[in-house]
Amino acid sequence: MDRATVRRLVFLALVAVLSLGCRKSDAPKKKPPPVSSARLSVGDAIKSGIRVVSPTERTITRAARDRLVDDFMGATSPARIFGDGAGVRLYGIYPAGVLAALGFENGDLVTSINDKEVTAEATLETFGDARKIDVFRIAGVRHGKPLQLVIRCVD
Repeated sequence: MDRATVRRLVFLALVAVLSLGCRKSDAPKKKPPPVSSARLSVGDAIKSGIRVVSPTERTITRAARDRLVDDFMGATSPARIFGDGAGVRLYGIYPAGVLAALGFENGDLVTSINDKEVTAEATLETFGDARKIDVFRIAGVRHGKPLQLVIRCVD
């Protein structure tokens, strides 16, 4: 190869490398716009509809209840619910999370909701009817002592 051909090949190789390095997908990305403080997360939106009446009683707006039903897994994440034979035990409840705002604590054992024993079928039935229920009476055990929580839906 003569010198001119080598120069052309080197030039073409350099152009190819530069063009590969400057593809549109590799170009610097624009920063996303900042999240408005007025836009709430699902959990924050639900918590804004919850009010503490007493240590064992809360109110929740119907809109917050419906949002909780619509996105229960997202709103209660990272909480974990484990079957415990005589109910379900709750873990992973953040102090600033939705379940804590509703009055639950880590380690609570929920044994009944509205006088229905907590089993897989009964819980699914209660959850399926959640939009029709105005008062949730939750019984269980906390730190070895009886637990009674009441959550009332309000407008």
